[in-house]
Amino acid sequence: MVINRDRKVKMCRKLLYINILVVLLLSSVHSQPMTLTPNKMILLSGNFDSLVRSYLKSRYTIIPTKREPDGIFANTIYLQDGFSLELTYPFDPSKKMWQTRAVRKYGAHVAGLVFDVDDPDSLYLECIRNGIACAVVTTSADSLHTVESFALDSCNPLDIVFQKTSRTLRKDSIAIHKNGIYRLDWILLSAGSRMEQIFRQLFSFTHSLALHQGCCDYWRLGPPDDFTFVRFEPVPALAKDDAYWLSIEAGNYYFAY
Repeated sequence: MVINRDRKVKMCRKLLYINILVVLLLSSVHSQPMTLTPNKMILLSGNFDSLVRSYLKSRYTIIPTKREPDGIFANTIYLQDGFSLELTYPFDPSKKMWQTRAVRKYGAHVAGLVFDVDDPDSLYLECIRNGIACAVVTTSADSLHTVESFALDSCNPLDIVFQKTSRTLRKDSIAIHKNGIYRLDWILLSAGSRMEQIFRQLFSFTHSLALHQGCCDYWRLGPPDDFTFVRFEPVPALAKDDAYWLSIEAGNYYFAY
């Protein structure tokens, strides 16, 4: 009886050690850094000609990308590192599209910011575990349970989407690239109290490099050779009591030439 009891104790100890190792292994997998890199910025305007002309005057090369009947008109500007600036206009005679309502409410504005992330599924689960409201956009073709892109819920007027890393560095040099601009250098986010808290958590989840200068915290996103800095700006007066306000105000993004 004593021998059997000793065997049971040893077996229980082994099972305990195995469980501890499994937990540690899973923790180490989920704690791997996830590089967060801006992929695309979407500008929305009710005056497409004026929006496009403003960039043509600055000598940007613009590529027509969407011409949807009763839908979105869009032109795109590509930077050398693959980041894109999408100029969009809702062609909406019925006035029912959300883009039309957004233009009426906010005027011309930055309507969307898409980030590449190495493992969107892990980031999504981390957000859910920490009480950050998210909406799944797409799942893997191999498994409906694996999230490949998702969006933050409730923030406005700027939509935030995270997708599986897809961008590749362009080979042509800055000297011959059609826009002569390497990357997006700075993003200044105007964020309400809750949205600032959420983004600070996101930067922590993705192990983004946190920096401080003067009175400002700021973060470096992306790989060391293709990075973008982000910091927070005060919200506009109309949004001072909106905890979920999130915007990039006019002129609050800069390119690295």
